[in-house]
Amino acid sequence: MDLGVVEAPRGRFVCPLPPECSTGAKVTVAIRPEFLDVSSMVEGRDRLNIMEGTVVRSDFIGDALFCQVLWGE
Repeated sequence: MDLGVVEAPRGRFVCPLPPECSTGAKVTVAIRPEFLDVSSMVEGRDRLNIMEGTVVRSDFIGDALFCQVLWGE
């Protein structure tokens, strides 16, 4: 699959697109939680694949930190 840019109301995402997709086609983007990073700094000048939000809850469970993030409000 080739990479393409998906324009969404709350950001732009670079992701693999199937060959039958064309410019202007409506698509659904799924984000796997194991590939997310939370940062207090916005990195990347093009702002692709960056979502800004507010951490509303965080819990340490074992060796993991679980965060609930309010996005887009």
